[in-house]
Amino acid sequence: MAKKTIRNIPQDRAPIPAQEPAVRAHNFDEVSLGFRLEDALVESERCLVCPNPQCVPACPVNIDIPGFIVNRVQAPSGALLGAIVDHGIAAPEELDALFRKLGKPMGPFELNDFTGLDISYDARNYFAKAISADLAPFKLMELKVAAGEYGKKTGRGFYDWSKGRPEINLNKATEKVDPKDILAVQINEATKLIEWGVATAEDIDKAIINGTGNKKGPMEDAQQFEPENLVSRLERLSRGFNKKIFEPTGMIREGKYLNDQN
Repeated sequence: MAKKTIRNIPQDRAPIPAQEPAVRAHNFDEVSLGFRLEDALVESERCLVCPNPQCVPACPVNIDIPGFIVNRVQAPSGALLGAIVDHGIAAPEELDALFRKLGKPMGPFELNDFTGLDISYDARNYFAKAISADLAPFKLMELKVAAGEYGKKTGRGFYDWSKGRPEINLNKATEKVDPKDILAVQINEATKLIEWGVATAEDIDKAIINGTGNKKGPMEDAQQFEPENLVSRLERLSRGFNKKIFEPTGMIREGKYLNDQN
């Protein structure tokens, strides 16, 4: 497969330097609305595939950027969840209980513990360097890693694992967080990849479905939102958490993500 020549690419779209290892398996921390079945891999021919043999393969990736499609689209939701915790809006268990009530088998913080906070920490630092400082580890994660509390492997992380899998009290599910905000930042990131020519909406949705087990991809989910709604949500999140990465794209502002506008 012939490779495209890339010129004048912004920093957050630049090809991954040879000395920087791509964030590959075990980068589960950005999983937010689904449970990762397998991590997606980019092969030498730059085709995104799911290692699950039952998955439909081949989503072409046209331009190299830091992070694979699944990780890149979901990275901002990890940043949002961390910011929610750091701002004292909701605690990890309150958020995990919310996700469990939404039908997910494991919330994002319990999943971080299960796969290892040290791995999530390294992945977020990589994204902070390669994409945006907005994606850096949040304060509570930094404290846990500094204390050597990596989750299940050390017996303690966000939860106490000394007696096995922690019991999440579903009665603690927060009502202060709108799950659609989490979806909105994923849609926003997906539209960046489309604007930059990295992948099509169909490619992104296929990657997310194959890589996470979600029933829908972000671009299909985006059809439920009017542009004014998405813009308002994203601007509120960007201002409230001082994260430029949440600012709405031109594609969202102009409503070009809607199927009847394509």
